[in-house]
Amino acid sequence: MIINRKITIIILTSISIPLRIWIIPIFLEDSGVSNLSFNFSLFGNHYFFTPKFTLVTMIILMVLIALGMWQQESSAEMKATVELINKRLLLDPIKVDDIDKGGDWRYYPVQLQGTFDNEHQILITNRMYKNRRGFQVLTPFRPSNSSKEILVNRGWLAGDPTERVPDLGTIPDGVTISGVLFRPVQLVMGSSFDEKNVTWPLIIKSPDIDKIGKVLNNPMYPYIVLLSPSSQYGFVREWLWLANAIEASRHKIYARQWFVLAFTVLLAFIFMNIHRAE
Repeated sequence: MIINRKITIIILTSISIPLRIWIIPIFLEDSGVSNLSFNFSLFGNHYFFTPKFTLVTMIILMVLIALGMWQQESSAEMKATVELINKRLLLDPIKVDDIDKGGDWRYYPVQLQGTFDNEHQILITNRMYKNRRGFQVLTPFRPSNSSKEILVNRGWLAGDPTERVPDLGTIPDGVTISGVLFRPVQLVMGSSFDEKNVTWPLIIKSPDIDKIGKVLNNPMYPYIVLLSPSSQYGFVREWLWLANAIEASRHKIYARQWFVLAFTVLLAFIFMNIHRAE
């Protein structure tokens, strides 16, 4: 997961505040932080509180709280995504003409007529299904009356395509398919394959639509069709739409853990610095 810019800003701001309050005055020798002591009585006993390691504790607290806030924000984003998916899946299927108009068509049902490119199969490795390792099959599809192609995820197959490429079959021309539009996250670090050295079927770790379009020498739609289980020409297709809901729940749990850890650090700081007066 990529760290949001906001978490970086929060952490840097949090660290800069105690630095300005404590470190600079200490170097200027006009702060009495190290000599601070607070006396109080509790149940007839006298105690004094002498704060030590204040700067370190403040930095740790700020970082832990910032991490908790980041996880809360991620949870809210995931929840919004789940709501968007559930809303759009109930809509009528769109056509290629709708996609050509532009806009955000993620998670919309889609129905297309056209022809698969059987000669250029793309195999995405290291995909798990029920604790079994396998791969997903992506096949370019050219909708009728369109100059662009769109990748269709036909589902999962068991095995390792680097050892043995299975028979993926030949799909006849002029078919109708249905599915859901999905926009994959583009890679941040490097590329998924070397476009100058390509053999078919293309075996890669993650889809890069722009590079695949260059290799095919054809413009591509920025989506992948997750082929409906009711459509022909596919393999195992159990698209886990609940994955985002599970992920949102995880972020919420992680946020609570960070806040609990921050509270624990604060309690430890307080009790370690309280001493009973003789």
